[in-house]
Amino acid sequence: MSITLSDSTKKNELTGVVISDLHMFARRSKAEYILEKLHHACQSADLLVLNGDIFDFRWTTLDTVHDTMMAAISWLEHLTEQFEHCRIAFVLGNHDCNREFTRWLGVLADEAPNFSWHPDYLILHGAAFLHGDCVHRAASQWGLDAYRKPWKTVRKKSETANAIYQAVYQAGITRTVPRLYFRRKAMANRVLAYLTRMEPELMEGVESIFVGHTHVPFTDFVHKGKRFHNTGTAIHRRQFNLLTFTMETGWQTAPEPVRKPS
Repeated sequence: MSITLSDSTKKNELTGVVISDLHMFARRSKAEYILEKLHHACQSADLLVLNGDIFDFRWTTLDTVHDTMMAAISWLEHLTEQFEHCRIAFVLGNHDCNREFTRWLGVLADEAPNFSWHPDYLILHGAAFLHGDCVHRAASQWGLDAYRKPWKTVRKKSETANAIYQAVYQAGITRTVPRLYFRRKAMANRVLAYLTRMEPELMEGVESIFVGHTHVPFTDFVHKGKRFHNTGTAIHRRQFNLLTFTMETGWQTAPEPVRKPS
């Protein structure tokens, strides 16, 4: 689906693509079936936002978390080389916020001029992008960091744990809970509270907010004057919602928040 931000015209607009929750390398991910669609969209895009949980280190099927990180970086490197014309922005989610991985993201950002990574959110002219896992705790940086702490040094789950999780997933429990707990209005309210606390001035000019995390796709949900969009997930039996958008070229980028060493 295509989304227009503000009154962009062909003369002064850029085109973008946003996705999230591919959960690549996890057994339940079906990312390989949507990559062709993603690559096709990137051919004409000026900006690609990878909006969190693109990779899954906890439930990886590779031998180790480190092996998964190297495969993830290799995939990103290939993406930056294949689409040199496109700016690629990686916004962390809880499943890919591992400390070691963020160091590799920093290395890639130094080497690839069209790549950047953002620990919590990305705000451009008219749009905000964040994974959405700020909904679990207080609407603050402290709350988000507290929720993400277990993933910072995540370990690979065992085959037994993987089998149990797969059984729970097949039973439909992991599909039902998000729809009950993450109702659109409640999620939108928490996300907006977090962003407004973090960037009150920039948020005044934001029209659309793109999230993921809940695996429940939707588009154009209006709450307190903002339009919310959820990109769904590439997990098996769920709906994937690749979104394209246009925005004016006079974008502003939010400064990275000041963070204390963790």
